[in-house]
Amino acid sequence: MIRKIISSALAVSLVFGTAAVLPEGFSAKSAITARAEENEAKIIALNTTVSNTIEQLGGFDVAIQRYSFTLTNDGYVALNFVKGAETNSDKAWHVRVYDSSNNLILFREYAPGSSDDTPALGLAKGTYYIEVGPKYTYFVPTTKYSFTLNFTASNNCEKERNENVSKSTAAALDSWYYGALTGGNDDGDETDKDFFKYSIPSTDYYRLFFGKEFDESDLGRTVTFYNANGQEIESTNIFAGDIKTETYDIKLSKGTAYIGVTSKDGEQKPIATYKLKLIKTIPLTGGKLTLDKKTAVYTAKTIKPTTTLKLDGKTLKKGTDYSVSYKNCKSVGKATVTITGIGKYRGTLSADFTINPKASSVKKVTSPKTKQIKVTYKKVANVTGYQVTFATSKKFAKSKTKTATVKGAAKTSKVIKSLKKGKTYYVKVRTYKTVGGKKYYSAYSKVKSLKTK
Repeated sequence: MIRKIISSALAVSLVFGTAAVLPEGFSAKSAITARAEENEAKIIALNTTVSNTIEQLGGFDVAIQRYSFTLTNDGYVALNFVKGAETNSDKAWHVRVYDSSNNLILFREYAPGSSDDTPALGLAKGTYYIEVGPKYTYFVPTTKYSFTLNFTASNNCEKERNENVSKSTAAALDSWYYGALTGGNDDGDETDKDFFKYSIPSTDYYRLFFGKEFDESDLGRTVTFYNANGQEIESTNIFAGDIKTETYDIKLSKGTAYIGVTSKDGEQKPIATYKLKLIKTIPLTGGKLTLDKKTAVYTAKTIKPTTTLKLDGKTLKKGTDYSVSYKNCKSVGKATVTITGIGKYRGTLSADFTINPKASSVKKVTSPKTKQIKVTYKKVANVTGYQVTFATSKKFAKSKTKTATVKGAAKTSKVIKSLKKGKTYYVKVRTYKTVGGKKYYSAYSKVKSLKTK
C-alpha cells in the first residue's frame, strides 16, 4: 500500500524519458506521482473508516497510501475525508480516485483550516483506487487522516467518467438521475462534465426537471442539449436559490438526444449534487376550464374562483398538473383566470368572470313635498355613482318603472319630482362603476315603498 512520490518534472523525465508523454494524473504544478502497481493497493471495505498517516521516507521521498475498493452494483460513493489536526497551511492532503484503467475521476485538496466536503461519485460496478498523499513533498502532513466510503446502490445515477457524448450515461424518460460535478485533474482546474443519453420516441416538446442541491454561494450549473450528432441545440443556466427544482421546455427530434451538465464558469463544488428528469409533455389543447362563479362582488382583495380543468375525460389537479394566475381579479370589471400546465402538462387556458361593484341599501324614503319622494341610501366607496329605480308597480313592470342616475360616490340621496299625488311608489337602488367605457352594476337593494303627499 506504500508507494513513493517524486517532486520534480525532472525526476519524471528520468524515469520515462525526456520525450515521453506524461501519463494521466501527472502534473508539474503539484506533487508528481508515478503509477503504482495494482497489487500495492490495500483493499478496503465500503461503509468503513480508514485511518493512516503520511510518512516522510527521507529527502523528497514520501510514502503514498493507495487503497482499492470494488463495487458489485452501480451506485453512489460518498468520500468523506477527515483531515488531521494539522496547523501548517502548506501541509495539505491530496486525494485522487482512479478507475481500473487509471482514468482520474476525482482530485481533491484538503488544506488545514479549510472546510471539509464530501464528494459524491456516481460509479459503475467495478474496481477503483484511492490515493492519499501530500500537496508538496517537502511539506508533509504529520497528523493522522481518515476517510469513509459510504455507498448507496442505484441504477439512476451518472457513471464517471461520462464527460462527453461517447461516454454518456444511458438514461430513461420519466426517471430521476443523480449526479455530482468533480474536479478532473491534479490542479483541480478541469471542468467536469456529465452527459446523459436519451432515446426520444417522437418529435415533440419535452420538459427537463433540474433539482438543485447547491446553496447560494455556488455559481450555478449550465445544462446543454445536444442532438444525435453531438451538436449543441441550446443551453440554459440554472442558479442557486429558493426554488429547489427548476423546469426547462424544449422541442426534441425523434432519435437520440444528449443532456450535458457542467458548472457555470468552471466552478467546481463536488459536495453540491444535482438531479434531473426528462419527460414528454402533454398539451392542454382541448381541455375545458370552468370556474365556480361567473360573477363576484368587489372586496378590495384578489378574488380567486375555484377552477376545474378536464382533459380527455380526466380531471386534472391544481398544483400538480397546473398552476393558476389571476389578472384584474382585484378590481371591478372583467377578470381573467389563467392556468398553466406543470408537471407533465404544458400550455395555457383562460376563463373570464365579472367583478361587480359593492351594493348599496335604501336607508329611508320620505315625501318632503307634494308629488315628491326623497330616497336616502348607503354610501359606497369606489363606485362611479348610483341608480335609483322607482315604480308604481310592486313587481316593477317595465311600463310603470323609471330610473334616475346619480353621478358621484359621495352623494347619498335623490329627490324625485313630478310624481302622482297620493300614489304608492316602490323604490330600490344599485351602484355602478364605469370601466373602459362599460358600466358594471351591483345587485339591487331591498325594496322600500312610500305614498306621496
